[in-house]
Amino acid sequence: MYKLLICDDEAIIRNGLKAIIEKTCTDYDIIGLASNGFEAHEMILFEEPDLVLMDINMPGMTGLEIMENVQTQGIHSKFIIISGYDEFQYAQKAVKLRALDYILKPIDREKLLQSLETALHDLIKEHHAKKEGTLS
Repeated sequence: MYKLLICDDEAIIRNGLKAIIEKTCTDYDIIGLASNGFEAHEMILFEEPDLVLMDINMPGMTGLEIMENVQTQGIHSKFIIISGYDEFQYAQKAVKLRALDYILKPIDREKLLQSLETALHDLIKEHHAKKEGTLS
């Protein structure tokens, strides 16, 4: 099982994502729900989740600030950004920080599941590469 953290300041979205993932994605273990940027940052540093569903605009720290910060601290979590903003600058920054995907709100269930499946394939591939010693 891969550790997944859900970070969004809207409880209805956090809980909705949790419900969808628990029903359909048996390869993920939801290790927590964060409601603001500071909480998300601390949970990522402490838990080192494999995958983070991250709202781009949260109180305290933005999702992009969190991504940038944890990467400089050597945390290798992968991120899927969730955003109510379709502005190019946000998507461009997310790509620069190596986000796996950028999903717009309102969240399309099929798009979310497709993104989670793609992330799972990346995680499995990375896990096998580490096992075989081909990835540092």
